[in-house]
Amino acid sequence: MVDPNRVAMFELAERQDGIELLLVYETGMEANRSWKVPPDLPYRHVVLRSASIDLQRLGTDAYLHLPLRPLEPIRSFRPDVVVGAGGGIWNSPANIAAFALRRKEGWAFVPWWGSFRKDEPSFARKLSEPWVRHFLSHSDLCFAYGTRAARELQRLGVPAAAIRCVPNAVPRGEPSPMKRRPHRPVRFLFVGQLIPRKGIDELLEAFSQLPEGELYIAGDGPLRHLVAQAVESDRVTYVGHVDRPALQQLYSESDVLVLPSRYEVWGLVINEALQHGLSVIAAQTVGAVDDLLVDDVNGYVTRTGDVDDLCGAMARIAGWDDARWHSAATTSAKIAQRWSIDAAAEAFVEGCRASLERRTR
Repeated sequence: MVDPNRVAMFELAERQDGIELLLVYETGMEANRSWKVPPDLPYRHVVLRSASIDLQRLGTDAYLHLPLRPLEPIRSFRPDVVVGAGGGIWNSPANIAAFALRRKEGWAFVPWWGSFRKDEPSFARKLSEPWVRHFLSHSDLCFAYGTRAARELQRLGVPAAAIRCVPNAVPRGEPSPMKRRPHRPVRFLFVGQLIPRKGIDELLEAFSQLPEGELYIAGDGPLRHLVAQAVESDRVTYVGHVDRPALQQLYSESDVLVLPSRYEVWGLVINEALQHGLSVIAAQTVGAVDDLLVDDVNGYVTRTGDVDDLCGAMARIAGWDDARWHSAATTSAKIAQRWSIDAAAEAFVEGCRASLERRTR
């Protein structure tokens, strides 16, 4: 789908010398998203006509898109490299078609991989393991969201020399690195869909055990009734889905982002929080923690689903003195600067060129 977070990165990539870019989307926006498609994308793009299948019955909040003639715009464009991205890249009909015809059409094929193995993979994922290994190991190169995705690619048979990290980044925000205004309770912030996978019920239970502090919740979804019940406490504020300017304001007025997801391929809200100098508490099953969170420095990594551990981390961070808050904010801002949209665009283009070299060899 059209991911507003990646629009700026693709725009920067296309500006580099010798680059022509075509974005082929299987769908404009998925039904469970509150994002709005930007009205004027700053690059050439096509949105395919697709039938979309909701996979909730299979225990996931993902969709499968079945596009009509997915290779038609790609063949017309005559690319040197096709990058397959999005959720479920190994079962996307468009990606499978581009992978299958890579030799005939002469393009290099590069999956952009973000996921990692769950403790209890689904039956469908276990069954598909041989195909996923073939799909990845026979591609010309693989992009990885970060450290954890790169390790998973190697587990699936991709040699380290065939992996490039293309940072999962967000557009530049207005930084506010000096956090934690004194003389008020610590303000915790959750941003995301209100669905079971995000761990919102564990967060509400953990926060209820804290003697003080504030919790702001931004997002929408089927579990909003749990949040509505928690709002009866004057320490919990529910703001619903907010647009980007309002979200930036929330970050600037908060101290700690909390992301207790039971499984999160990455977690771009962490990138956004770091730009504003926030500290972060995230579950160990959030892919971004390996690269963006330094445990006990700019936040804490907690055991997934462990309410007591989450509550303990929130209590510890609430007890930091001014020096700890200042150090954490400085670390967060430095990490955000390294994990920037500019670095992502440069790595994307360099990776595409590297895939051509590998294809030639």
